[in-house]
Amino acid sequence: MRKVYELNEDWCFIKDFQEEYLKEDINLDNFKVVSVPHTWNDVDGSCGFEFFRGQCVYRRNVELTAAMVNERVFLEFEGVALES
Repeated sequence: MRKVYELNEDWCFIKDFQEEYLKEDINLDNFKVVSVPHTWNDVDGSCGFEFFRGQCVYRRNVELTAAMVNERVFLEFEGVALES
């Protein structure tokens, strides 16, 4: 039977990219907690200013229950921008 879990809350976001941000044991103190959908360039592109074109990082832990360990688990992302 298919079960759907919402993962829209508690994403860690930083408007920057460094390889260390992809490591499992990183300190997330500099990250902002956001909900998705989230727009990281809603302000910087307004008023005729150039908008940020760099890479950003979103992170979120997903914990599997014991019952899920032997099951097939799919993550589906809706509304993700053209480059993700």
